[in-house]
Amino acid sequence: MSLILKEDEIHIRAINDVFSTGFDNIVSDLEILSRTEILQNYLNEKTEKNFNQLNKQFLLFSSTKRIYDQIRFIDLNGMEISRVNFHKGNPQIVPSFELQNKSCRYYFAEAIKLSKGEIFVSPLDLNIENDKIENPVKPMIRFGTPVFNSKGEKKGIIILNYLAQNLLDEIDEHKSDSRFQLMLVNQDGYFLKSDVNENQWGFMYPDKKEMTFQNQFYNEWKKINNEINGQFETDNGIFTFTTIYPISQAFQSSTNSIDSHNQSKLALSNIDYKWKVVSFFSNDILNYYLKEHVFQTYSIPFVFLLISAAISLFTANIIVKRKNADEKIKRALRALKESEEQFRNLLNYTYS
Repeated sequence: MSLILKEDEIHIRAINDVFSTGFDNIVSDLEILSRTEILQNYLNEKTEKNFNQLNKQFLLFSSTKRIYDQIRFIDLNGMEISRVNFHKGNPQIVPSFELQNKSCRYYFAEAIKLSKGEIFVSPLDLNIENDKIENPVKPMIRFGTPVFNSKGEKKGIIILNYLAQNLLDEIDEHKSDSRFQLMLVNQDGYFLKSDVNENQWGFMYPDKKEMTFQNQFYNEWKKINNEINGQFETDNGIFTFTTIYPISQAFQSSTNSIDSHNQSKLALSNIDYKWKVVSFFSNDILNYYLKEHVFQTYSIPFVFLLISAAISLFTANIIVKRKNADEKIKRALRALKESEEQFRNLLNYTYS
């Protein structure tokens, strides 16, 4: 059992490393895009030629990276100026008549306030198009930074919509045993990843806002939320957890409102932006595992013991039967010998 729990800790640490590395790579992509000569040309001079080159650059970047659902340039008024959709692996430049105003979205409100070099990272939530949550759901993290022309004037923001299912899939990749639950929980206790699909994304739906980790495991959440990592046992089972702080001090984030349409209510520091990776062995599963483990540990010697006992019993029966048979044979031989003697005596008596 201790080996399973130790392996559990290793997988959780590996998930932490994958998430941190993934964020670093995305931020690097954002910085590259925000500093390209093509973007600078458009910000300095908004000609049709420069606009077309910007669209083509976003298209090429989307085709190459294949991890961004959308790559956008949004102006100071919140209007999308250039947008490329990944479109299920077939990136496309979105025509102007389909572009939308995002001035009311929390990620725009937060990113547009930033200074040069600062980066906004949104909470992990579900993508919204035309004021509705996409179906099937599309987990998303938005990375944004302001961009400036050669005069130092802020002209808008670059936004990368990262397909966060790539990160969530890493959790499944590191789940080596189906007997335990592996969950990703945000700083408010909402499930971002759970074995129970109905528990996920409670903050995105008004009728699911009670579906939180703390409502299921109240006492355990107090410990998990207040500590960075650990492993402990309660009446519910064994919990192993660690805390992921995916954004550095140079980044900013915010809480998104329940409906994810309105502006955010609170700015988050890099310490506040955290996720909890939690592994849970329920007592029912644990008891089953222990019984199974004991059987696996002792079944082979026990089987050999049973076989040995059966062989011994069989051998003993044979020996007993053989002894009984030997006694019968001896008695028969004695009887035969006595009969022969009687027969000889009878013959001697007759001829005499």
